[in-house]
Amino acid sequence: MLKNKSNLHYLVQTLRNIVQTLLDNKVLLFKAAVIISAVIVLYYSDLSLIFGNALKFTTGNITNYVITIPFLSAFIIYRKRNVLRVSATLDRGNRLQRIRLDDVVGVTLCGVAVILYLAGSATLYALEFHVLSLPIFLVGSTIIVFNFGTLRHAFVAIMLTLYLQPPPGEIISELAADLSWTSAVIVEGLMAPLGLPISLDSSFGSPALVIEGINGTKTPFFVGEPSSGVFSTIGLSLFAIFVAYIIRGPAWKRVVLFAAGFPLFYLLNTLRIAIVLSLWYLWGENVSEAYHTISGASMVAIGTLIILLVGEKALKLNIRSPKIPLDKCNICDKCLMAHESMCLACGRVLGKMKQTLGKSIERMAVVIFIALIATSLVVTSTYSGNASKKLSDLDITKIVGPETTEYLLPQISGWDLKYAYRDSRIESILNQDAALAFRYIRATPGIGEAGSNSADNPSLYSSIQISTGHHVWEDSLITYPSRVGRPGATLLESGDVVISHDKAGKFLLFKRIGSTSTEAIVYWFERTPLRFGSNFENRNVLISIWANTDSLARKGVIGAADDSASIKDLFLSLARPISKYWDEQAATLNSGNELLFKFIRTNIYALLIICILPFALFWAYREARRASLSSKMHELYRQLTSEDKYFLEALLQSIRGNKLSTGNSIAKTYALISKRELSDDQLANMLHVARRTGLAAEAIASVNDESLLVWKMNFKVKRKRAPNAYATKIRDFRKIFLSRSQR
Repeated sequence: MLKNKSNLHYLVQTLRNIVQTLLDNKVLLFKAAVIISAVIVLYYSDLSLIFGNALKFTTGNITNYVITIPFLSAFIIYRKRNVLRVSATLDRGNRLQRIRLDDVVGVTLCGVAVILYLAGSATLYALEFHVLSLPIFLVGSTIIVFNFGTLRHAFVAIMLTLYLQPPPGEIISELAADLSWTSAVIVEGLMAPLGLPISLDSSFGSPALVIEGINGTKTPFFVGEPSSGVFSTIGLSLFAIFVAYIIRGPAWKRVVLFAAGFPLFYLLNTLRIAIVLSLWYLWGENVSEAYHTISGASMVAIGTLIILLVGEKALKLNIRSPKIPLDKCNICDKCLMAHESMCLACGRVLGKMKQTLGKSIERMAVVIFIALIATSLVVTSTYSGNASKKLSDLDITKIVGPETTEYLLPQISGWDLKYAYRDSRIESILNQDAALAFRYIRATPGIGEAGSNSADNPSLYSSIQISTGHHVWEDSLITYPSRVGRPGATLLESGDVVISHDKAGKFLLFKRIGSTSTEAIVYWFERTPLRFGSNFENRNVLISIWANTDSLARKGVIGAADDSASIKDLFLSLARPISKYWDEQAATLNSGNELLFKFIRTNIYALLIICILPFALFWAYREARRASLSSKMHELYRQLTSEDKYFLEALLQSIRGNKLSTGNSIAKTYALISKRELSDDQLANMLHVARRTGLAAEAIASVNDESLLVWKMNFKVKRKRAPNAYATKIRDFRKIFLSRSQR
């Protein structure tokens, strides 16, 4: 009974402490909430898409690691909470200025982020541009609402958002090709000496490890892009950065630990392939597939554990370090009575720090204003009401298939348009909003409707694929088969075609593997806003026209199956009216946005220069002012007494000899220089005077994620060196060398 009461009392006390902590830091939490709200307002559609895809636990989904990014960033913020609270609250140097350098830099960075966001919104890589602009906007808004010191400690947590979008597919493909071959060679060299009947076959395109079963059957296992380990390495590198950052120790050791993670992850992936093959050979396909399902998660856990062990045992790094004991010094009470938040001598926090909004309200309003303006420029909420029932009326979230015919493609003279099918499998694999196929059937003059659609009439397929991605036909026909070790299509001809004066498409003539028929495709992309529920969202639309050219040749439409000139003319006779139709439909959808996007894309460098120019001018003005103040500080320094000069010299030597130049370390250095010690009152008085006159300033240092008040000089003092100092050193070294050699 007593134990239950004790547990209940502990729980109640813990809840009280949490509530009290939230109340004590309500101002800082409110500022952070403003930044998060601005990000949600501007990036809601992108973040919902990214995390929606990350929550799909399928075999081909490589973005599941994205789910962990908010938790990793939150842990870093929580671990840095003490130093963040102090650096965000104690900002005396900037508090007296109406416009800070922080404000100018922050607004500049937010402006750059918005320009990058808008410039990318009208491109086929809009999501990549948006994700790239997100950390820039976060950095800028953090500097505006808080200060540079707060950003310095939250920088890594912000930069983790770059992992929201994997690297471009071209980079991954090149890297995966090399890793696949080396992995296959290592696995063969590892398992063959163990007696496993395995051989490496390169005739499939990608490396294939062929295992001979007990009954003599040979089964190939393709080491393509999914098995190369490049996807696992991307996700695991996120955890490597996280571990290297939170671990304690010198920076160079943490960099070494992070770099060591990449070969480790690669070797673990190679071992994973070997285990999968061994399980299949020993216990069959079911056991092998069961392990393959959990092998990714186990690889992450084992890899992270090995990194931690290497850091602790080999590099002598620790995740948890004992806090530096900061006992109460003799000056703490005097500083507390003087309403100081931190002790000027030992640097420890004296108690609860007073948090006020002050001018932060104006700065938070600036961040919200920037986010709202950018959102209003990006989001298309209305369309021209004069248009007839066209593309703007089609809700992509509710489409079935046949009803989309009159919306997505135009009627073309001499051709009858019919709905063919909806490819749900492609939608699932490529994460597309819709993948629809239609048929353009050549109408026969003088024949009724039934005759015009007969099987003898030549026809061409046209497809509409709507997505946020940029998937092309070459990926399905050639690139992907080679990645997974399958032979790709035989490409007979490939080149660009002119769809319109400002739009180019791609022409492909090929034969699929195992087929003797020739096929041709013309495809291009459109970028336009489409209706999703009550809102409009920009999407990439892949429009394709394809047909079996052998069939067209038999029906006399073209001269031969490989007559590329005739094929292009035929396909372009459909492609150009379709492109014109989409241009007309896109023009009805808030054309002002397209004009804005085009203007920004055309003048992006000029806009960036205009955006950065105020910062450059303010920086030049601030540096000129600092130079003037520095000269005044030098003049004031020359007028000081010898005792005060000793104190500043002690501060300078303390900074150069010890990174933690606290008041107590300055006092110790002063005693070595002047051969006498300072009393507590003298030390406190000298620190007050140095701060008030501007000769010295406070700074916040982080020691094991705990804040410490240190001191820095407000002007540069050049160390005098004798003209022949280096020559003297050389002569001294020569004398020492000669004396030792004579022995």
